[in-house]
Amino acid sequence: MHIEYYAEFIVLTEELNFHTAAERLHISQSALSKHIAELERHHHVQLLERDRSSVRLTAKGAVFLEQAAKISDLHAELVRLFDTSGDADRPLYIAGVMDNPIDYPLVSRSFDHCRENGLDRLPVFLPCESVSIEDQADLLRRGEADCSLIFTSEHLVDSLAEQGEFATRKIYRIPMDAVVSTDHPLAKHASLSLEDLANETIIRPVGPRFTTVCEAFDEQLVFAGVNASRKLITAASSYDQVTADPKGAILPVQRTSRFAAPMQNSNAVRIPIKDDRLALQLTAIYPIGMLSRKLEVFFDSLEKTYREGYEA
Repeated sequence: MHIEYYAEFIVLTEELNFHTAAERLHISQSALSKHIAELERHHHVQLLERDRSSVRLTAKGAVFLEQAAKISDLHAELVRLFDTSGDADRPLYIAGVMDNPIDYPLVSRSFDHCRENGLDRLPVFLPCESVSIEDQADLLRRGEADCSLIFTSEHLVDSLAEQGEFATRKIYRIPMDAVVSTDHPLAKHASLSLEDLANETIIRPVGPRFTTVCEAFDEQLVFAGVNASRKLITAASSYDQVTADPKGAILPVQRTSRFAAPMQNSNAVRIPIKDDRLALQLTAIYPIGMLSRKLEVFFDSLEKTYREGYEA
């Protein structure tokens, strides 16, 4: 069953003649007949009434025609969107962590900077199921993305660069907040230091979107000499994370930029962590030799956006 059969059906309904429709489609009449029959078998519906002198749409065929036109138009749009024949007209495809609505204000701001720097086709952010370095690297190897944006530790960034397959660019170190319940002893603090986190219970979200960021944060705690226990919670999205109830523990979250309002459980408060050692490193990964001007413009725009969002 091929998507092109829907477009062929549309042409046939315009001609209402198998011979002229086949000529217009540059296929044989027998092939067109087989394709229409396949549509009818696949959808369990009679689309046309045929006799030796005429072809007519059935009532169900008329309904099918309306939907076939939508399917055909959507297919044409997807072909246009993912056409790689002309690099100048092709958008950048960005994988990784920034497909989340929480980051939309940052994405929107970076798009403004992309336009200012002459990037006519704005980047396309691909849906993300897993932010593990291995899964993101596979996307890049298959050519499904031009770069991946992930939170990861310094040593993993360096090890990727040493492998000789991918290049990296450090975009920004994003500060962290601690979300605690309003009745937590730390809730009245204006900010928290590493010493405040010592011997506390740190919440670690478990889910494919949080693997690298949690590993990076844990590694930074160990490197900073902070002894803390872990409490695991399941999370499928950033919303599950930022709206979770800490219940006596500490939930580390990315600080919200000035372009967006912070989200959290109504029974919790956000407290800035005043130590750069626990900042999250947002890093771009891309195949070696694939650093185009468009990608450089995108990286520069993203860096400028994060500086405006966290340093203004």
